[in-house]
Amino acid sequence: SGGAGLGDDGTSLWVVTYGSSTNPTVATVESAESGTVTVSLAAVDPDAPATADYVPTTTVLDLPDGLDTEAPFQVVLGELGSVEVDGVETPGWLVS
Repeated sequence: SGGAGLGDDGTSLWVVTYGSSTNPTVATVESAESGTVTVSLAAVDPDAPATADYVPTTTVLDLPDGLDTEAPFQVVLGELGSVEVDGVETPGWLVS
């Protein structure tokens, strides 16, 4: 499960992932082109142990310049899949 949404300022993207609270999964922007932002997802420390709890973690990212946030755009959430974000009021969610 995960999701993405446009920040109130229109220049930031929040990405929500679920997993360990002691070694959370965070997002980084890989690329942005043609109305699609691709983020990679990785544990803060891939070699560290993780707890078996299941909590949300939000990463706030700066959107690359030139992305038209006035139109709907796709966010590829690593291997989780992709969601459509349509303005500040309409985040996209993956539910599994």
